[in-house]
Amino acid sequence: MTFLRARPEHVFNNGGRFLDDFESYCVTYCVGNTNEACLDSELLLSQHSYEANITHHTPSYAVMQLALQTPSVHNISNVSFAVLTCNSSDLFAVDHLGILRTVRNLVEDDATYHILEISVSAKDSTGSQLVELALVTVDLSGCLDPPLFEDPFFTFSVDEGESGLTVGFIKAVNRHTGLSENISCYLKNEQIKYLFEVNQTSGEIKTARALDRETADFHLFIVEANLHFLNGSYKSLAEVRVTVEDINDNPPVLAKEEYTMSLSLHAKPSLLLHLNASDKDIGQNAEVAFEDNRWK
Repeated sequence: MTFLRARPEHVFNNGGRFLDDFESYCVTYCVGNTNEACLDSELLLSQHSYEANITHHTPSYAVMQLALQTPSVHNISNVSFAVLTCNSSDLFAVDHLGILRTVRNLVEDDATYHILEISVSAKDSTGSQLVELALVTVDLSGCLDPPLFEDPFFTFSVDEGESGLTVGFIKAVNRHTGLSENISCYLKNEQIKYLFEVNQTSGEIKTARALDRETADFHLFIVEANLHFLNGSYKSLAEVRVTVEDINDNPPVLAKEEYTMSLSLHAKPSLLLHLNASDKDIGQNAEVAFEDNRWK
């Protein structure tokens, strides 16, 4: 176990950099508890090496907390923590409770693994300044995979003629946890937003306006799932096909609005007229029946 025992004498320098808010120290590096120079030292930390794996989070996510020695808590004052070194200095910060948190989202240039050197300082019961170092390794690789759609191609059907109808649900999950937490869904095509809308959290797709099967009997578009973690830029795409089901919303139309016939008084029974009508609907909804309404 490695820690530092410091007392006012000389300037404490870490890699050529002075520690902020520290007085001048002479630093004694102590390994274990058998070194005679350290027998009277009070350990601040109960653990000096930490590893943390992050699979998903947002900025200000609590990565881990430094563990203080319980007996020492009652004998020290003015405990403070500071990140001394890190290969991405503005990505992490440690608060007054020793909780290491993320400060911002990842960017493309950030590393996957981060090694941080964190100091904890305090005064013991005699007024001497104690300074110890903790080494923290943070693995961000679990955050760097895009979300996984349960199906790369979704097929749904919905009736025409009404807005606000549920078309179906799309779902994407974190590849590592299998959960859809912190994942938002969007319609990728701007034009399709005129016809459909998607709930970003639940993935429910609804009709944004009444669809018309006679105008288009299916719609094909792309949905996007974003996993919100450090950099917020990892996404997955899936294809959605919506078939518009026909309803009986079109009246039959006669080929001609008016028919004229001439008939001899002595004509024999025969075919006099063939009426033609069409219906824009399909299936049973397009079947046309004729009825004589002269006596109604």
